[in-house]
Amino acid sequence: VKRFKDWYGFKWFPLSIWTVGVQKFALKGKARMLREYSAFMRLSRWGLPSPRVLRVDLADKLLFTEYVEGRSFSDVLKRFFSGLESEEALESCRLVGRIMAEIHNRGMTLGDPNPNNIRVSDGTIYFLDLEQSSMGGDKSWDIAELLYFTGHLTINHEKAEEFASSVLEGYLEIGDPETVRRVAEPKYLRVFTLITPPNVLLAINRVCKNVSTPRRL
Repeated sequence: VKRFKDWYGFKWFPLSIWTVGVQKFALKGKARMLREYSAFMRLSRWGLPSPRVLRVDLADKLLFTEYVEGRSFSDVLKRFFSGLESEEALESCRLVGRIMAEIHNRGMTLGDPNPNNIRVSDGTIYFLDLEQSSMGGDKSWDIAELLYFTGHLTINHEKAEEFASSVLEGYLEIGDPETVRRVAEPKYLRVFTLITPPNVLLAINRVCKNVSTPRRL
């Protein structure tokens, strides 16, 4: 069960100030709850991985969903950046990118796809905490947050490049290369300069700049 508090005393108001001019966040609890409920229902309707919604309590702003077993994508990446996992972690990165592109191709954006909001369950990728999702929105922001924010987990720019390249490999199987290239724009980079080491930011930025249009069969 998840309770959606209003913006005061919560994280979204300061974040909306920090990302002004780049990304807007929904603040009111009821609005965020309805966004998450709608997102889960859409994903289910599209045949994409999604937890089943069990109950909605509008009065108390509560959303009940089934629990998704598995590992946080953040935990997978911490082990990868520490050298404890390699091939399996990079395959998870590719799958995350692929599922994100499938969602984008249907016109939906995730809004807050940081690795703590992604679960890896027996090779299936679940995007959770979708209270900032919407139809429309900035697809490049989704990729920027996933890549640049995750970069704070490491100071190794080579590992960061591997991570970003694997995510984008999956995304570009069906996604738009121009959406990825826009991630290299300074406005996205600026948001994460106080969070992620500069060498890591620049390494990820280069990967986004240098994407090529994949050849599709």
